[in-house]
Amino acid sequence: MRVLLLCHRFNSLSQRFYCELSEAGYEVSVELDVHPELMIEAVELYKPHVVIAPFLKRKIPKEV
Repeated sequence: MRVLLLCHRFNSLSQRFYCELSEAGYEVSVELDVHPELMIEAVELYKPHVVIAPFLKRKIPKEV
């Protein structure tokens, strides 16, 4: 299963999510919350089954 991890910074919380998901056998991609257009592009390119977005500072675009 492909998981897209959207995060503001790749800090200890998001690193922990990444490690736990990877160790559980999931394919994990990390995208930083730089701009809404980049979030949309990341979803279009990676085609994740699940998007996890802990503690973002902006709203996730409806296209995601």
